[in-house]
Amino acid sequence: GFCAASDDCCLQGDCTKIAGDACNGGGDCLYPCEELGNAIITGYSTYLDLHAMQLGMSADLGVICPAEASSCPTSEFVNAGHDETVVDLIVEYQTNITTTADDLGNLAT
Repeated sequence: GFCAASDDCCLQGDCTKIAGDACNGGGDCLYPCEELGNAIITGYSTYLDLHAMQLGMSADLGVICPAEASSCPTSEFVNAGHDETVVDLIVEYQTNITTTADDLGNLAT
């Protein structure tokens, strides 16, 4: 950091530093990169959360089962009452509609 004032600014325990000197402690020692460092840490944490959410959504949709996913669908999706992925449910629905249409066609003949 650097000393903003010389009232309380230290470097390696030497608290006689003046404004503009390098420092690593004291109430007047400012760290100009601290906000940027915190923003990077927060941004990376957010990225990891969103990446995990994206993997879960891909797993639940069933379009692809990401290699990083623990299961397809996710346990949260199964616990919500959906044992199959969305794609599997749509394919099953399509099969049921086709069977129903065939059955109705057979009744008409």
